[in-house]
Amino acid sequence: MERYNGWLIDEHKQSEGFFHSDGRVVLDAKIVPDIETLYKLLHNKGVVSDSFEKIADYIQYGDGSNLSSSEKAVARMYNGANFVSSVNRKDLAVFMALFKLGSKHQYSTTQKAYAILSISQTGSSVTYNRAMNKIKKYINDNLPNIQREMIAQLKQQQLIPEWVTVF
Repeated sequence: MERYNGWLIDEHKQSEGFFHSDGRVVLDAKIVPDIETLYKLLHNKGVVSDSFEKIADYIQYGDGSNLSSSEKAVARMYNGANFVSSVNRKDLAVFMALFKLGSKHQYSTTQKAYAILSISQTGSSVTYNRAMNKIKKYINDNLPNIQREMIAQLKQQQLIPEWVTVF
């Protein structure tokens, strides 16, 4: 997985037959907004007060109020549960809005790169990097500036102040 220009690229090599694999690399990529980085930027600039990890723990484990103290101890022992006493409700709303907006921006592409010589002579990383660069070009040419768009949506929902811009 690689971060690029506000996006997360989750790429996987396509498995191919023996004869096709010597001269090319084919990458299937799922492209989604990099919500963690954007939230952390908002946190570093003081727009939100709770850290990404604290909000994520709260969502995953909750405050544990529905568990007895012995159940909490067992959950911590086996699950490593990090119960969070409380989180800022506005920060939680920003966090959830980012994930909701992110679910509307999921893309995929398949890109190929060919080796000038056989991959065994040039190394697969060179051909892999060519295919990855094609994915990045696809992002630049076809996808929006996702950080700018998500910040605009958060402003429209009045979850963050108007002075916030892409950093």
